[in-house]
Order: sequence, then structure tokens, then C-alpha cells
Amino acid sequence: MMDSKDLEAEIHPLKNEDKKLQENLGNQAKTEDSLKGSPWQPHLSRCRTVAFFLSLFVCLFVVFVVSFIIPCPDRPASQGVWRIDYNAAVTYDFLATEDINRDRIQDVLFLYKNTNGSNNFNLSCTDEGFSSPCTFVAAVSGANGSVLWERPAAQDGALVQCPVPQLQGGRSTSACVLVGRPGSFVAVDLFTGETLWSHPSSFGRNASILSSLLQLPDVDADGAPDLLVLTQEEKEVGGYLYSGSTGQQIGRRGSLGVGGTTGSLLHVSPAGAHYILFPCASSLCGCSVKGLHEKVTGNGSPLRSDPHWEGVLNATTPRLLWHSPGAIRYLMNVPGKAGEDLLLVSSEACVLVDGQDLAPRWTFSAAQVLRKPILGHYRPDTLAVVIENGTGIDRQILFLDLSTGAVLWKQALPGLSGDPQSASLPTADHRSAFFFWGLHELMGTNQTVWAGHGLRGHTRARARDQRPALGPASRQLGANWVTGCAHINGSHETVGGMRYPGPHSRLGLRSASGQRMGIWGKEPRDAQHTLYVFHPSLPGVLLELANFSANIVAFQAVLFEPSRHAACVLLMGPASPDAPGMVSVAKHKVRDLVPSSRVVRLAEGGPDSDQAVRDRFSRLRYRSEA
Repeated sequence: MMDSKDLEAEIHPLKNEDKKLQENLGNQAKTEDSLKGSPWQPHLSRCRTVAFFLSLFVCLFVVFVVSFIIPCPDRPASQGVWRIDYNAAVTYDFLATEDINRDRIQDVLFLYKNTNGSNNFNLSCTDEGFSSPCTFVAAVSGANGSVLWERPAAQDGALVQCPVPQLQGGRSTSACVLVGRPGSFVAVDLFTGETLWSHPSSFGRNASILSSLLQLPDVDADGAPDLLVLTQEEKEVGGYLYSGSTGQQIGRRGSLGVGGTTGSLLHVSPAGAHYILFPCASSLCGCSVKGLHEKVTGNGSPLRSDPHWEGVLNATTPRLLWHSPGAIRYLMNVPGKAGEDLLLVSSEACVLVDGQDLAPRWTFSAAQVLRKPILGHYRPDTLAVVIENGTGIDRQILFLDLSTGAVLWKQALPGLSGDPQSASLPTADHRSAFFFWGLHELMGTNQTVWAGHGLRGHTRARARDQRPALGPASRQLGANWVTGCAHINGSHETVGGMRYPGPHSRLGLRSASGQRMGIWGKEPRDAQHTLYVFHPSLPGVLLELANFSANIVAFQAVLFEPSRHAACVLLMGPASPDAPGMVSVAKHKVRDLVPSSRVVRLAEGGPDSDQAVRDRFSRLRYRSEA
């Protein structure tokens, strides 16, 4: 049976809706009466409005004060080009960069030998107890080339390491540690140039130094890394440990029990054990830092040892780690899958050795690698090793995949034996820009030198915007012809000792018996060093940045400001330490060199014009190392 209320609602539906409407109207009236009975509600609303506008006004006032009243800190203006000169001086193959004056721009450290310092400091060798001339360590501003500090540090420089962490009076600082001849050991504050400590070295009278200063873990528990110097005395390698914070020798001399050559390296195994590696004849020898520390002190060492490495070392006498195909010329630590691997460059091949089990991962036959390889990214985030195989007109640049040893890119680039070391800088696209040195005016901008099949050569005129290829044309054609390049009617601009390649330079070709000779017919001291830049995004192009006629002692490509600008730093001076002359330190911003550069095409054609290539190099952004 249906309920009576349901039945009524079904018979009179509109009547039921009217009742609900009356109930809702009644509830709304009661609500309004209750609101009218609360007089504090309008006051609360006004307070909220005032608080909102007041906070908005305060925020705008703060923004105004920060933006217009409080001055922003001055950003130092970094000059694109600067140069400083020292007369009647000699210099050393050493360049380092560090932010010394804390202006967020890298500064430059170098050594030179002279009777007196620069006019800004009026320091002489006798002020520090040295006879004249002596070795000065100097720091110059990377922004404008002004001298920040300089100080006589040794009678004659032998080894230098910058920076080395220091603890002085409870504060942390950094130093340049310099081992001088005869027998000085000095640390100079990196930021002020003050001498932190100075001691006579304890090397034997007939000792010859084999290595650079190697930074070791803190073995004497004084809070600073310690230092190791390897020497050879009576055909036996010995090691000297020194405290990094005081310069005092730790223990006595420790013999490694084997003869060796220069080029030592500190390697950390995947187990965290430290080993000293050095070439010995046609092999790679090693010594545990833990074992050396225990030998020189007669006490236990806090350092670790690696059982696998110890087994390999103890299985042979002398302590050999690897038998190399030929004499070892260079030894490098390179990133591996599990820690660091070893790259060995011998007189016959380049070999990548696994850093744990010492097994070869790949071998590349290269018989004339006379320069230390460099690392860079040919592909995004994939490391490549760059080697220079051959000398003179037979020199080749090869990019090898670090993980497989496969050739990624190669190019003939004739050079001089005195050319500086190549360099690389990471770019924002996770590749690298590579800087190479070669012969001045390898190819003309208006003519191409082509190699014939016999003993003859010929030239072919080209359009002005087209550029020649560097390939077989850079080879020697035969006994009666030299594919040299004699500059005629050249147009160059000289700035600060550097000659920029002009857009209208032309080259001529002369036979070996003619009066005009190519660059390869000149003496090395008369030839010019040419700086080229290469980026993997343009694999068919080299950019000739500048030409230098001075003797270049050291060269670095440096990112002076993070993500802002890269520059080339050159240390130039006399070729012989026995003939003092002009010593110069110069900086050249890479982007400023690009507009006047010369585009050298490595292959025929190309989708971009020369100006488009320059524009792409000008837009390159550089990044700091991770």
C-alpha cells in the first residue's frame, strides 16, 4: 500500500514544490537577520582590504629601492686583448690560471727569469737572498693584464705546482709550490704573493728530477695534501715526501728499486689505492704510495692498497705493471667506466689500459706521436682523444673514440716541431672546440695547390669566396718540387706581435731550386705559427685565427668567465735560456679573432658561405668543465 504523504505528493506535485520554496525563503531570511545582527563583519572586510594594499605598497617600495637606489656591484670590464712585456728576460714552459683577485675572472700565473721585477713592485733578487738573475713568479689580471703581484722565488726554476691547498693559522688558502735549483723548496701564497714557507731541498747533489710535483693524500694528518718528488740518483729512482702545509720532509728518501725516465703519474685504482706510475725502458713500472710512505717513515700508513695491483707488482722484479710495445713517451689518466683508465703513448702505438685489471681495451698503431694527446668531445658527451701523428708535412690530426679507439675524424695538418701544445674547450652543445697549431699560410685563399701523380704540381684559380681543401695537396710532391707557400701581395694586420690573415692574401708556388721558397723551406725560427680552431659541428672547416712570428713557449685556451668568453693565452720568449730577450704574456679573445679569420675548407663545396661559417664560430658559447 502507498503511504498517504507519497500519494498526496503524486496527486498534487505543484503544491509540494510551493512548500519547499516557502521553506527556502524562510531560511534565507533568517540568515540575513543573523548577518545584520553581526556588526563586526564589514569592519573585518575593510581591514583585509587595507592589509592587502599595504603589503602591495611595501613590496613595490622594496623593488624600487633595490632597483634604483642601492647601486649594483660593478662588474669588471674584461679587455679582449692585452699584453705585458719584460726586457732582457727568459721564461719557462709554465702557465696556470686561477681567480686570484676574486673578481670572477681567471687570472694568469707564469715564471720568468730576470735581474729585477717589473716597475710596479721594484723587487730585486737580492731582496729574497738570491743572486741576479733569478726566477720570479708573477700573477697578472685576466681582465686587463695589470700585475697583481710578483716575487723572487728561486735561483732557477725547476718544478712548479699551482694551486696547492694550504692551512695557515687555521685558515684555508692556496699556494704555488716551486722547487728551484740548486736545492730550494718554496711555497708562495696564491692570492697575496707572500712566502708561506721556504726550505732547502734534500735532494742529492747528483740527483736529476724526473717528475712534476705530485699531490698525494694527506699522509701526515695535517689537513693539507702532501707532495712527492721523484728523482734519479745513480740509475735508481727515489721518492721524497714533503708536508704540503710546512714543506718539511716526511721521513727519509725512499728507493723504488728500479731505473726510470721522466713522465711519472699518480693513479688511483678503483679500490681507492694510490700508485705512482712511471716509464722504465719499454715497460710501465709502479709503486704503492702506501708502501713508499711506510718505507720512508718506518711506521704504518693510513692509505689503502689494492690486492689485485699488489699481486701484479709483487709477481715481477723489478715491479712491472705493463710491457709496452716500444718506449713509453706519454702516460695519462683518462675517465673510464669504473674509475680511471690509463692511456699509454709509446714509440709504436697508443694503448688504452683498463685501470683495474690492467688489460688492454684497444690499441691504435701510431709510430710518431711526439706530443701529449688532449681530450675533448667530438660527439655530445662522448670523450675523444686527439693525437698528432707524424711531424712536419707528414703530421696528421686524429680523433679517436676513447671507449673503442675508432677513428672519428682525421686531417693532414702540417706543422713545425716548435709548435705549442694543442688545446680544447667545452662548448654549450656538449661538444668541444679544438685549437691546433700549424704552418702559416697552409693554403691560399684564392688558389688551390693540387698534387699531381708525378713530380709536378699545378695551381687552379678559384672564386674569391671558395676556399681550398687541405688534403693530399699538403703533401710533398717530389724531390724537385715543394708544395710550399710563398706569400705575395699579402694583406695582413699586425696587433701586439700577431698577424691577422687578410682577406686578399695570395700565395705563390716555387720550385725547390727557385729563389722563393715555401714555408717548409724556411728555418723554424723564421716560420710563423698559425692558430686554427675546429668544431665538430663543422667537420669540413678549419678557421685560421691568427699568425704569430715570436717563439711561443706555452699556450692555453682558457674560459676566463663562466659561459661568457674564451681566450687564448700565450707566453712568448727566447728559445734558449742562455740568450735573454723579450718575454711577453698576451691574451686574445677568441670571438674577437673570428671576424678577421680565414676559412679553410677541408672538402670541396659546403652549404655555408665563409661569412656564415664565421658567424657560427662567433655564436659558439663555452662552458666550464663539469
